[in-house]
Amino acid sequence: MIEGVSNYQDIKQFILDIENKYPVDQWMYNDIHFWPHIRVQLYYALIHSLKKKYVKIPYDNISKKESKSKSDKLIQLWSSYLNYNRFFKSIAPKALLFMSLDMHKVKHEGVYFNRFFDSMISANELENDSFTFEIKKNPLPCYNQASVEKVSPYLEFYYKKHKLFKAFNAIKNQQAHFVEGLDQLKQFLIECGLYKIAEQLMESRLDVWSTKIRVYANFYKQYLIKAKTKKVVLQSNTGFDFMYAVIFAARKIAIPTIEMQHGYQTDLHMGYCNWTKVPFNGFNILPLEYWCWDKYSKIGIEEWSKATNVKAKVYGNPWISNYLRHSSNAINNTTSTILYTLPLFEINELDSIFPSGVLGLLSLKDVRIKLRFHPRQTPNISGLKDFFKNKGINYSNFEFQNPRGVSLPYTLLTTDLHITNASACLLEAFQMNVSSIVIDEVGQSVYQDYFDNQLIFYVNKYEHSFKSQALEIMSFKNEIRYDVAQIENPLNF
Repeated sequence: MIEGVSNYQDIKQFILDIENKYPVDQWMYNDIHFWPHIRVQLYYALIHSLKKKYVKIPYDNISKKESKSKSDKLIQLWSSYLNYNRFFKSIAPKALLFMSLDMHKVKHEGVYFNRFFDSMISANELENDSFTFEIKKNPLPCYNQASVEKVSPYLEFYYKKHKLFKAFNAIKNQQAHFVEGLDQLKQFLIECGLYKIAEQLMESRLDVWSTKIRVYANFYKQYLIKAKTKKVVLQSNTGFDFMYAVIFAARKIAIPTIEMQHGYQTDLHMGYCNWTKVPFNGFNILPLEYWCWDKYSKIGIEEWSKATNVKAKVYGNPWISNYLRHSSNAINNTTSTILYTLPLFEINELDSIFPSGVLGLLSLKDVRIKLRFHPRQTPNISGLKDFFKNKGINYSNFEFQNPRGVSLPYTLLTTDLHITNASACLLEAFQMNVSSIVIDEVGQSVYQDYFDNQLIFYVNKYEHSFKSQALEIMSFKNEIRYDVAQIENPLNF
């Protein structure tokens, strides 16, 4: 744990103190604002320091060293060139470019479906006017498959070509670097034990990173121009060089860049909120527009963006709207159902996820229990069953949900009470008028603007009266009807 950092509020203050002390809005290397890149890594490093875990920061592994001979590299480069050339010749005009992550895909009607982007595409019949780059994996079969392509092979080609021929075609700096105060910050981070973050501030590392962004951006620029793209819509830009680069490229040629909300973005999420020093036109690797699910998320952006050219709009959650448009709200649910959306966990952490009060609630007879894994969790159902068995809990009425296989909106339609530590599923339950209880102090801090004691409540999971309070909340009869929002055409919004 970092000295003086014991909770999320401390993390927020730690980062704000740095922004107050240094000209972070002016820092550039190789024509690229690098503070967002550092800020996000620092944010996740501080989160994991609370848990005393190694921080696994999003990192693109394209630049890993290879042990191949130069001739092998040339052969591989030629093969990559042929694949790239095939793809480039196939590029047709597409007004929209979506940047997708496989973690946002679910199995829907027999194909992998991006909950947010494919909902927009299907509702507005944009199959022929949009293209999707998959950032990591491209699970098949997928929706609108003819217009979906995994982008990493082409980025790899561009980067390998750059490394092989950089002596003849070097990336030129477009303006002087500005790194005032960087050495002092680096020393401070070392004194705090944040060695990996301090290492990212070495000029040699900044040069490698910024050059990679520029190389990737060259590929994206070629695509955007040929496809005559009008808008780039993405998710989870924080921490992914693939995303930074497409934003950098699009902004260079005046194509609008939009971030679509995918989870919570409240006061304590330092990837989205509380930027205290921002250039008027925003950082050149972050989008100029944010599409939010609700007014609270919009406020989280506007509190820092109002003095800049960065905008926020309430678009709604297209996945929730898409599902409800095609589903009946009148689902007969004769058995009371409790949904617990689990955090990422190790087996040795289960006592903190299922303290006695929570176990008591889940042990109720005649109540169906749904335990939903985190999208990045490798489901360990046998480990959970062993845990419950050792605690004397009958799990015969438990359903263990893999989020890839079971739709969250469908689950919420048959849920009487949702409990969570800090999952963004709370926002989707909120949008579907399902009562939720936040049971962890982290969630209490994260969702402080949402507590209304009508749909969203806070009850600490260690309270002796946890079970009775939860039962009282579950007994409330919510008469609110679902409000199915229209899914706007992203070209017109």
